[in-house]
Amino acid sequence: MSQDNIIALTGREEISDPLTELLRSGARQLICQAVEAEFEEFMAGYAGQKTSRGHAAVVRNGHQPEREIQTGIGPVKVRVPKVRSKTGHAVVDEPGRLVKATITGAQVHDSKEMPVLLEGHEANPKAVVADKTYGSKDIRQRIADMGALAVIPSKSNARIHIPHDAALYAMRNVVERFFCTMKDMRGLATRYEKLSRNFLAMVHLFAIRCWCN
Repeated sequence: MSQDNIIALTGREEISDPLTELLRSGARQLICQAVEAEFEEFMAGYAGQKTSRGHAAVVRNGHQPEREIQTGIGPVKVRVPKVRSKTGHAVVDEPGRLVKATITGAQVHDSKEMPVLLEGHEANPKAVVADKTYGSKDIRQRIADMGALAVIPSKSNARIHIPHDAALYAMRNVVERFFCTMKDMRGLATRYEKLSRNFLAMVHLFAIRCWCN
């Protein structure tokens, strides 16, 4: 058989005539619209969830890397939106070095993680400074059982307002500075690691660096 009798077939991905490109562009727009509609429906389900600071607990966080989807007219490149829905909790000592860190889903209230953060410390602290979201009666009692002073302001809607040491509470900026410094690390600030265990491992590596310095 001579080469003149052989006809090479062109794959769908190799077709690049104007009509095919127009169809692919239309398919891409339809897929993107469907993905956005599904994403908005997903976000609407978490619209009422807030962090302890009153911010949205689940927020849009850019897009996943562009990938190809096979269609009847060949591959179409699309980008899928992603969300940021994890909440980090940290305990630091007076110099601002990490003692313990945990990660929970955004739907978990901050106060639920406090018992985990308080347990297992080798040296009992003299005071525990925390945000008002941790000001429940159970948490205050747990801190008192540790022999420490709970420096936690009361919520504005609390029935009984418990006074706190304002000078000690001002030291809460230590943990805020820890988070701020941690976000200088691009991999942590942009959450390259999507699995909680991997992200927490990166936090631990950052903490080791802080302790070494």
